[in-house]
Amino acid sequence: MFPLARKLYASVVVLTVGVACRDAPPDDAPPDDAIAGAIVVSPPPDSASWTLDSVPSLVLGGQSTAAGEWYRVYTGAVTADSLIVVGNSSSGHIRFFTHDGTFRRSVGGEGGGPGKFDSVSWLAVHGDSILVFDRAQRRFAVLDDTGAFGRHFRVDHETSAVWPIGLLSDGTILVSSVVPRDIRRGPPLQQEATVLFRVALSGAVLDSVASISGPQILTFNAGGSFRTSQVPFGSSGLAVAVGSMIVTAHSHSPRLQVLDVSGTLVRTIELPVQPRALPRDEVDAFSTLMLSDAAPNRRVALRRILSDVQWPASAPMIKELRAGREGYLWVNTGSDDGGGFDKWFIVDVAGDSVASLWIPARYRVLQPGRPMLARILDSNDVESVALIRVGQ
Repeated sequence: MFPLARKLYASVVVLTVGVACRDAPPDDAPPDDAIAGAIVVSPPPDSASWTLDSVPSLVLGGQSTAAGEWYRVYTGAVTADSLIVVGNSSSGHIRFFTHDGTFRRSVGGEGGGPGKFDSVSWLAVHGDSILVFDRAQRRFAVLDDTGAFGRHFRVDHETSAVWPIGLLSDGTILVSSVVPRDIRRGPPLQQEATVLFRVALSGAVLDSVASISGPQILTFNAGGSFRTSQVPFGSSGLAVAVGSMIVTAHSHSPRLQVLDVSGTLVRTIELPVQPRALPRDEVDAFSTLMLSDAAPNRRVALRRILSDVQWPASAPMIKELRAGREGYLWVNTGSDDGGGFDKWFIVDVAGDSVASLWIPARYRVLQPGRPMLARILDSNDVESVALIRVGQ
């Protein structure tokens, strides 16, 4: 087993953040957790530690198999019938496996024609359909549960390119888009702005849900053109769809905002996460990468810019928000054990704590749950895809 996840020692608290104050509720008021902004303390269960098996229970495909090797795997899911669907972005294929790991088929492939993909960036299961997003072509595809192609659609929105966040229980897609602006006007370190909105499976934009912080980016003149790079440890907004709810967060805060589909704040959950100082070597590594990307005649000026930037004082407190198959919210709070593991908290959207779990940082969680579907990088950066048992 991997090291036991440390017990979720602090309560999950629902706080009043960004909600107008209310008068004292009358005697017949609904329970606290039904009131937006009410404080609800939910003690963790007695057994709040999950463990992750050190050896996967099932390894899918790979070199010298009929399915083929994996490269640039970003997305995957397990259907209600236990069919495992994984996207291999480098080849544009979507591969199907049975619950015991037997390879069934591969569909797609590179290209711009019907059912073809230049990248498989995101996929989700909706009933007996599979939705796939191709970021390179900025379009969705709808497949049936055998992988047969149905149709494509695009989202026409007034901002820039869109990115799917997740499926809501009403069958709409929660989508994000960065608000376009002139990056040349402003300081080198800039904060993007992101809008969240819902779209129908036709691609029609239904309504705007919320605005959150976008990624923090560094912009500089690399010699003839402006370059932008997302700061890996910079502040950023995050969002995920969990059932009928939308959860948002800020990377440098322990608080999660639970919204309904209209964008109304329902509650705020505060995780037991403490700020950590940003390691200097992370800043140095990022600065070195930026300097290597700049034209030689621009490096002196860029070095001066990098030395003057006010970097965040603390490391991100939340790295990822994910929705698990069982309906729980999985929150990656980053590594604080010094051994290459990320600590995840599992909570429900009502604010009840469920468990905590340590997951190796070399794992990319494709779909949280029990078992967990993940992409694994070995010491040579060779990718594999596996189902891994999560126990108590």
